Amino acid sequence: DPQNLKDSIISLKEAVLQQMQTLTTHIPKEEYDILHEQLEEEGIDFLNPKAANALIASRNFKGGKQKNNKRNAWENFVYYIFTLTNLPPLLLWWNRKKGIKDLAFVNTFRFVFVWVLFPIYYLFVAGVISYFFGNGLAWWYLGFSILLGYLRKRLPVAFAVVKI
Repeated sequence: DPQNLKDSIISLKEAVLQQMQTLTTHIPKEEYDILHEQLEEEGIDFLNPKAANALIASRNFKGGKQKNNKRNAWENFVYYIFTLTNLPPLLLWWNRKKGIKDLAFVNTFRFVFVWVLFPIYYLFVAGVISYFFGNGLAWWYLGFSILLGYLRKRLPVAFAVVKI
């Protein structure tokens, strides 16, 4: 019966949605911007969905930890070098990110960009460098790119604007 099948699909989707909301930090779409900002000000760990969801449900924000968005000279240096050396994939990401309608898919697309597009870009640039300047410089570039990616993860304040 088509109606029973449709009802079963709807029930299954609802059950999966409810389980996903308990396994991930779930911020209601209509309040996303304000709640996300409050959670960040609170210093909540978004990877701890139990605590984050409990705080969202209680709305008991203390306005605790304030982020320090000021970058020191080293963080500025790494930020600008990272941005300059990764400008083509970053521009593509920023352009594509605007077209993602459902917030749930932003991290999925970010994952694809970080683990697929960036390595392809790095290999392409290394190939061009190798062709014109030799293998040694190409290997140096690849190592430098990996180091910058590592530093980008270790200096999160420095990349608040880049938002990859």
